[in-house]
Amino acid sequence: PVVGGSTQPLIRDRYVDSTTPPTFEFPAHDKKVQDGYALAYIYETFKAQAQKVTFVALGPCTNLALLLRAYPDINDYIEEIVVLGGAMGVGIYSYFRQIPNFIF
Repeated sequence: PVVGGSTQPLIRDRYVDSTTPPTFEFPAHDKKVQDGYALAYIYETFKAQAQKVTFVALGPCTNLALLLRAYPDINDYIEEIVVLGGAMGVGIYSYFRQIPNFIF
């Protein structure tokens, strides 16, 4: 399912190393965005599972950060969080290096 999440970054524009954001054309799809908000959907889905889940973040972690803030008990339903980082078209790039108060 596709459910809408955050429409903007938490702190600032994520393209902090370049004035031109990288370009990538995603393939066309026929998925329809469902009604609702991603944070509530993720929370309710995780709560409904018989076992703890693994949260895999494939892109910016805005929705993950908001989820942890909005639903502090979400930790009871998460076994681990896997963050896959990377960049396309911007060379060597470290998003976390750009955030002085970021703590793992």
